[in-house]
Amino acid sequence: MSASDEFFADKWLLGAPSRSELNLDGEVWDVLKHGTGIMFKRREPEPNLVIDVHTEVEAADRIDAWRLQQFVESIGHSLEFEEAEALLQRELETGMLIRRVDGSYVLKS
Repeated sequence: MSASDEFFADKWLLGAPSRSELNLDGEVWDVLKHGTGIMFKRREPEPNLVIDVHTEVEAADRIDAWRLQQFVESIGHSLEFEEAEALLQRELETGMLIRRVDGSYVLKS
């Protein structure tokens, strides 16, 4: 198992602090553990982006309408849930995304 696999494994999250800070290339991110998921909130620079990783943290490439809506709103734009779902559905129809059984999407390899 690689170091990144260990970082994202559920067993790692069980012992992880509920809050921490990540400084990356001049950006400051708050890292918040919640349930079996993890949320990244950029504090600096603005806008304060929100990236909420799917509850299956090892499958960080997954996205759903709620997470897309949350990210778009964090950059200052309005996006209704139904609009987010329609955008994902359009990408599904073009072949860019694959819909998973649980309703989330993943980029086609």
